[in-house]
Amino acid sequence: MAPLHVMHVLFDLRTGGLETQVVNLINASDRDRFHHSICCLDPDDAELAEALKEPKPPIHIVRKRPGISPALPFRFLRLFVREKVDVVHTGSFGTYLYLVFAARLTRTAVVYGEHGDLAFLRDKARFRAAMRLLGPATNQLYAVSGRGRQTVADLTGQRLERIELVPNGVDTERFSPGDSAAARRRIRVEPDAFVVGFVGRLDPVKNLDALFAALPPLLAAVPDAALLMVGDGPEREKVERLAAESPRPDRVHLLGRRTDVAELLPAMSVVVLPSFSEMNSMALIEAMAAGRPLVASRVGGNPELVREDETGFLFEPDRPAELADRLIKLARSDEMRARLGGSAREIAVNEYAMPVTVRRHEAMYERVARRKGA
Repeated sequence: MAPLHVMHVLFDLRTGGLETQVVNLINASDRDRFHHSICCLDPDDAELAEALKEPKPPIHIVRKRPGISPALPFRFLRLFVREKVDVVHTGSFGTYLYLVFAARLTRTAVVYGEHGDLAFLRDKARFRAAMRLLGPATNQLYAVSGRGRQTVADLTGQRLERIELVPNGVDTERFSPGDSAAARRRIRVEPDAFVVGFVGRLDPVKNLDALFAALPPLLAAVPDAALLMVGDGPEREKVERLAAESPRPDRVHLLGRRTDVAELLPAMSVVVLPSFSEMNSMALIEAMAAGRPLVASRVGGNPELVREDETGFLFEPDRPAELADRLIKLARSDEMRARLGGSAREIAVNEYAMPVTVRRHEAMYERVARRKGA
């Protein structure tokens, strides 16, 4: 029997949670049973293409101009027919809208997974109307968190039982506790410093103002504290300015975009995510796999990963003083950090290891293909 052809449709292959998850899924998939390909709407941002393992999957380009594109469904349709696609998989509403129409005219099954918490779209009438229309026409809906599952059910009007839970996964061998001293030598941070780490895109949704607002009280209570930020994005200049204006600019390390995050995580005493909106954060799961305690905003799916006093602590995103208090508490207890980090690592291995995620995806693809008669 020929392998099932699964095509993943993305805007681009830049470094991001959804894009990284697709690359990891393809790399770990059973190539005898599944043939994967990728379709991108923007060919100019494809840094993750290098992370795809041999034999690399085909990457197709279907360019989309800004705004509504009435011709796009027909271009997808031709691609699906030509490449004999059995299942098309997307995690972005912007592509989902066009894919459903194209797939309905072919034998292609559609899998749509919600990877964000849709905080900025939920209240828009057109978005809600579109989700109500698209939900029943989709072969399989899923979400990466329990909170997301309920959101998708509410938006599409589908029964909760029809929305599958398929959390993100990480390579728990690559992301592991590692050697903290060696990691700190790598970036020239003192062996005994309390290092607050942030890994992610420098974007307004990440609420980085709260992180810098928490820095003065943290440094006042813990003078050897340092902030280590890994990532790049539209707020790079703002972050550089906030760092320069902080009480101790020398204690803020901006590393930019890095491909060695797994090697850098052991340098961090705690990992912080102050976002306004998250669903099933890859950055948090990777930090858990590396045995780091977490401090994150109480939004979206964060509480499913940051289990209070088990893997870390939560705070309200508009209360940086709470964030500072959580960090000071962790800075003052080596035992607490070790306990929370150990628990985080155990949960990551048992619940978020890549093989678990791959099995869930592959079972879902085979099930929808059987229903569709592929």
